[in-house]
Formats: sequence, C-alpha cells, structure tokens
Amino acid sequence: MMNLFYWRSGRLCLHPALEPVLAKALPWFPLVFVLGLLGTALEGMGIGLLIPLLDLVAGHDKPLPAVLAPFGRLLPENDRGVAIGLVILCLILLKNLVAYVNTNLLAWIYGRSGHVLRQKIGNDLLRADSRFLMTAPPHRLLNVISNESWRAADAVGTLFSIAVSAAACIALLTFLLLLSPPLTAALAVGLAGVQLLVHLATRRVAALGAVVTAENRRLAARMLHIVEAWRLIRLYGRQAHEMEDFARASDSVRRAVFAVSRAQALLGPLTEIAYALQFFAIALIAWSLGTPFSVVIAFTVLLYRLQPQVRQIQNALVLLRGWTGSLDEVSWLVQTTQHTGQDAPTVRVEGPRLRQSLRFEQVSFRYPGPGEKGAGLDTIDLEIPAGKSVALIGRSGSGKSTIAALMCGLIAPDSGRIVLDGRDMRELDAFDWRERVAVVGAELELVEGTIADNIRYGHPGATDVQIEAAAQAADAAGFIADLPAGYRSEVGYRGHNLSAGQRQRIALARALVRQPDLLILDEATNSMDVLSESAILAMLAQQQPGRTVVVISHTASVIRECSDYFLLDGGRVVANGHAADIDVDRLSAVFAGQPADPPNRVSTI
Repeated sequence: MMNLFYWRSGRLCLHPALEPVLAKALPWFPLVFVLGLLGTALEGMGIGLLIPLLDLVAGHDKPLPAVLAPFGRLLPENDRGVAIGLVILCLILLKNLVAYVNTNLLAWIYGRSGHVLRQKIGNDLLRADSRFLMTAPPHRLLNVISNESWRAADAVGTLFSIAVSAAACIALLTFLLLLSPPLTAALAVGLAGVQLLVHLATRRVAALGAVVTAENRRLAARMLHIVEAWRLIRLYGRQAHEMEDFARASDSVRRAVFAVSRAQALLGPLTEIAYALQFFAIALIAWSLGTPFSVVIAFTVLLYRLQPQVRQIQNALVLLRGWTGSLDEVSWLVQTTQHTGQDAPTVRVEGPRLRQSLRFEQVSFRYPGPGEKGAGLDTIDLEIPAGKSVALIGRSGSGKSTIAALMCGLIAPDSGRIVLDGRDMRELDAFDWRERVAVVGAELELVEGTIADNIRYGHPGATDVQIEAAAQAADAAGFIADLPAGYRSEVGYRGHNLSAGQRQRIALARALVRQPDLLILDEATNSMDVLSESAILAMLAQQQPGRTVVVISHTASVIRECSDYFLLDGGRVVANGHAADIDVDRLSAVFAGQPADPPNRVSTI
C-alpha cells in the first residue's frame, strides 16, 4: 500500500498517477464508506438476532443481549420466534439493497475514473512540450495509453473496494467485540499475524509487476514496428525474422505475467490455511472460557462473514503492489507532458498578423539528443518580408524544417528571438498566430473522414464553395470530380485510399482554404505530378497580395519562382539573394553534397 504514497514537503501524498483521478472521485468516498458500513451493520444485526432465535429453538427463554434489548421490547411475546425471523429477513433484504446501490456506485466511479484519466492524458499530449513529442518513444506512449492507463483506473476502483471492505470489517468487529471482548482480542492478534505472513509471502509482487510493465513496453514496440514498417518487412522478406522477434517479446510478457500470477496465487491457499487455524484457535478459546453455545454460533457466523472482507483487503493490497510499475508509467506520461507555457503570451496581443516582416535575430536551437542528433540552428539571422515568396534551400539536415517549425511557434528558440512585425513572438499568443499560418508538408497526414472533412480541417467554418475553390487552386478538383462520391469520398486511414500526389494536393487545399498570412510549403512538391507542380508554380507566379510564402524545396523550377532565397548549411545561413539569379548547376551540386559558400557570405549561387 505504501507504494502508492510518498512524502513531499513534509506531508504524505498520493502516487502522481492517481492524483488527477482521485481528485474527481474523492467526493464520493464518504458515501461509499457509509453505504459499506450500513450494509454490514444490517447484516451484523441480523446475525446478532440469531442468538435469541437459537435460544428459542433450544427451549431457552433468555433475555436478549443489551445491544439487542430494544428489539425484544418491540416483539410480541407469543410470536417472538416468527417475529425475530421476519426481522432477520427484512434486515437481509435491506442489506442486499444497500449492497446493490453501492456496487453500482463503485462501477460508476470506476468508469468515470478511467474517463477522467484518459481525458487528462489526451489533453496533456495535445498541449505537451514539442521537445517531449520529438523524443518520446511512440511504442511507450502507445503502451501507456492503451494498457497501463487502465491500471490507474483499476487502482482507484480497488482503493474504493478496500474502503467498502474496511467499513464492513469495522462493523463486524464492533459486533464481535460486543458479543465477546476476549474472543475478539484473540481474533485481532490472529489477523495481525496473518497479515504479516501475507506481506512476507507477496513482497516480490511489486518488482515482478515492474517487469511485466517493461515487457509490455517491448511488446508494444514490436507491434508498432509491424504495423508501420510492413512495406519494409515484405520488400526485404523479413517476415520470419520479425515473427521470431514478436514471438520472443510475447513469450516474455507471458512469463512475466505468469510469475506475478504465481506469486498472487500463493495468497489463496496461505490465507485459507491461516484462517482455518485461526477458526480452531477461536473455538478452543471459547470452550476454555465457557462461552454460551448461542454466542459461539453467532460469533462464528460473524467471523465467517469477516474473513472474506479481510481477504478482499489483502488481495486488493497485493494487486496494488503489482500495479506499481504501471502507475509509474502513467506518472511518467502525466508529469513529462505538462504544458510548459510556450503557447501562453507574456503580453496578450489579439490576432497577430504578418504585415511587415518575420525576422530571426541570432536564433539558435538544438534538438534533444547528443552529437549530430541534436543539431539544429546556430545563431541564424534572416528576414522574410511580408507579401514575398522566399525559398529556403540546402541539404537535408541543414535546418530548413527547423526554421519552419520556429516560424509556426511549434518550438521555441534556445537563444535569440523571432520578431513578428516588431514584436517578440514570445509576447504573442501562439494559438492566435497559428490561426494565420498554414503548412503543407510530407509529414502532415490526412485525417479519417471525407475529402471535404480534410479540406475543412484547415478552416472549420469553411463553406462548400470555399472548399471547392481551395481544391481548384490546389489542382485537386479534377480528380475529386472523378471519384464516385466526389467530396464525400472517404480518404481512409492516413489517406490510404488515395495516391501520394492526391494526398498532397488535398493537403495543399487544406492550407489554402485557411487563407493564411504565412503559407509554408515544406517539400510540398515531392509527391506531386507535373500538373500539380505547375499549379504551385502558377500560385507562386500569381502571388496573392498580402500572403507570405516560404518554400522548402529541392526543385529548381519551384525555387526560381520565388522572389528571394536563403541557402543553409550546417544550421547556418551561408548565402542569400534573388531566386531568379540562382545558378541551377551550382544548386544541384550543393544538393549533391558539395560544400556551400563560406558562412555569413552573402552571394548568388
């Protein structure tokens, strides 16, 4: 149980994975506890009434125990046995009604807890720091969301079930104490001994649970690899190899789960034997004390009802111990996806627009990771005038897409600043700014739904006329018209019903329907055919007044339609000038890997 708690600032706190869930569930805790206490109290009263009933059956007309005397005064003298039986039956009915209500309440709390946690995880992922999303292993995220998060909801439900069982134990022990304090004292000593024995026998469950979590994570990695790399696997005939890897990962999960189950299975026989010994010990103590037979019977029945409640608590504690690894995984995701405030402005400026220029001043950025993996930008200085079309060119890894991400406010500079119309972008509302930006890139997938849904994704309020106009501008209207359902055609998962060129044209239409101030074409022509590329060339040639276009491309014809260019190499600007002056042969040589011009030199390629 202590695996779920930790000390912080001098106070005992709950496991981080459970804090957001229990915050919503705790208001219901008193009601669950009271209902559990009430249900068991009704049961205990019914069992207590067995004493006078058994005395009547045995022919002994003894007075009721003090705690039950008020009931005796309400019962008729002649029909005392029948009346006691009816009261017992009513108490059983009430007890089961209360139990039914509490069971449904617990089920509702469990379902709501899972919903609250999944909502939080989804919200945190949508607002997570970009650096975390760049580096977090996708298989680990998949495992936490689809598997481990359920354990947190299970833990909340288990904690509430412990509360119900604890309430039952309190009520039953109270009745036992009223019946026979000496027997109850002996019982308490025995229960403490059994709990110590259970703790010693199952103390490895937490470590075994952590192993299960790690193996589940590896299995999720293999699953994701098979789904995402199926083309690679088949092209190189690696099905047998991948199946062997998957089988090993699956078998590791099986063995880890079996180890936990084996440790947990020890609990049943162990407690069964311990409670049997305890039962005989109580019987011997009662015989030695000369306890009345009717009291012994009532005490035995109460003890019989107490033992399942104690077992329930013990089983729940073992389960919680086994889920520690899962809760740690949920905690990792919840704590590391906390919103960093990157999108929150220091001074709110409503509706930022690009009217003058977008300027980088000594901007540096490094991706998380050592060595080359961490390469990004090194003290970049550049200015993009509003209303112009500018090409960012350079070899792969030179920093072009990083500049695009910084322009959008998806990531923030490590040093330096980005200035939009004279205002530091850190002072602007990133959400509002991104309303004025549209990006077309190879990594921006289509969403499940229709073609119209995908175009409207760029501007939720777009009319059908606007959608069709955007498709026309993106050279997509022709192939859409040829589809049986037209704009209502389903694109499938990640657009698999369409060709690569068709997906790219819909992505371009999605960007154009937004009517952005800044349009970024990040390798947008790579998958397009000649006709679609010509549509982009025409769009650049007929530049819409007020729209700024940034083109990242290796295609000379597209680059030369821009007004200006910046050549990047190694995260630095090494040349810039008018795009019309570019030497195509020299540009091809740069892309082929030959050295670019010296850093900080302004020239024409």
